[in-house]
Amino acid sequence: MGKTVVVSFEDAIVRIVIASIKGKEIIIHDLLTMPDDKFDDFLSREKTEDYLVIQSFRDFFQETVSIPATKKSLVRGLVESEIRKRSHIKDFSFLYEESGEKLVDNRRMKEVFLYAVPNEELRKTIQRFILRGKVVRAIYPDIFSLSCLIDSENMPVLCVSEAGLNKNLFLLNGGRMQFIRTAQSLEHGINDLDIQNINMTVNYCWQTMRLNPSLIALIGSISRDYHAAIQTPVPLACHARYRNEKITLSSFTASMAAETQDALLDFMSPISALYIPHKKEINILPEDYRRSFAARRRLQYAATSFIAASFLGVCLAVFFFSSMTGLRNRLALLREGASDAEAALAAYDKKQAELAAYAPFMESEKGTASAPDMQGFLAVLPDIRTDRIRIDSISLSAEGAVLDAELKGAVDAEGYADTQMHYERFLGALKGSKGISISKEILELRDRSFLVGIRWNPGGVPVKGGEGG
Repeated sequence: MGKTVVVSFEDAIVRIVIASIKGKEIIIHDLLTMPDDKFDDFLSREKTEDYLVIQSFRDFFQETVSIPATKKSLVRGLVESEIRKRSHIKDFSFLYEESGEKLVDNRRMKEVFLYAVPNEELRKTIQRFILRGKVVRAIYPDIFSLSCLIDSENMPVLCVSEAGLNKNLFLLNGGRMQFIRTAQSLEHGINDLDIQNINMTVNYCWQTMRLNPSLIALIGSISRDYHAAIQTPVPLACHARYRNEKITLSSFTASMAAETQDALLDFMSPISALYIPHKKEINILPEDYRRSFAARRRLQYAATSFIAASFLGVCLAVFFFSSMTGLRNRLALLREGASDAEAALAAYDKKQAELAAYAPFMESEKGTASAPDMQGFLAVLPDIRTDRIRIDSISLSAEGAVLDAELKGAVDAEGYADTQMHYERFLGALKGSKGISISKEILELRDRSFLVGIRWNPGGVPVKGGEGG
């Protein structure tokens, strides 16, 4: 039962939930609230390595678009192209949800809801963790995380949550996001101005989207801080009553003896991260950080496997050495005490036959010792000149005593000529390193990305040949 730490950035404050998940049971160990400027000190003290992050984004782009009905593998590229055409954000990460298909001019089209946020804001958040040696496993927009608590399979639901003084209004239908709006407010809780914004949103949903919400669900602390006199055109309910089976105090009473229902309402955003289904793709981490995180995990697994294999090899070597020493000592005693040379020779032959039974294990140990030195290869890379070269990922595989590696990355240069020059200089540095030969080289001038295949054999002759691009 591992510990999960969820961090929710909510304007000027940070809320933290420390919990454990055991099967379907969630045990909350601690609930913390602190000013944003105290969070870095918390990170420095906390021993947990990786975190889940909930964040409320003020600058975002959302829209429902129609794209051609095509293979699932091509949808993400089409969605990204639509965002680049329609959005003011140039460098972004995005989520999307398919709403269904319809006929447009006798063509099958997919309706897709898309949501994009600037990478600059995401990287500022991630950098706070990196500077203290921590890893961000996922970043969830608070709206999408909270939507996992709402049952909208059978009816449209307009949800209202609070982030600072802003109110987030989002429409769910059939379990999918349909519309998002952020409205400014004058105070915490729900007042007459907020009800006016809610009523305007209900009218917009009907007039523009032809969806009439069947219910307005208040999520989190605003459900207890209601002081409005204006009525809403559809029923309004507190989320705790509406989805009682998702979050209840009864699940947490044993581990939250002093906590109240009010505390759960205040911490609804970070708690919602514990209920996100595995199949729900709402992680908005930038692609470059995802690749870096995956490469770090692979290197950790490779290093752990190497250490385990080395330890096993040492144990086997000690075992074989002890066995051989014992056999030699017994053979020496037989020689000293034997008066008959023929009897001593027969005993010697017998012991030799016993020793031969261990030959396969000794050969296996030799094979283990001849495996390629992955740490040695990784130690060579920092000495290679990489001006204007960014390496995003390293893939390693072994074939006998030879190590095969693939380096993926990009050239940070202005023009094609400058790109080619720095790339060739990088290749030259690789080729000049002892034991390294190039087996593959591909350079995409369009986006300045490259893929270089390497064979590393520090004890042998480099393998010639390769392929260029």
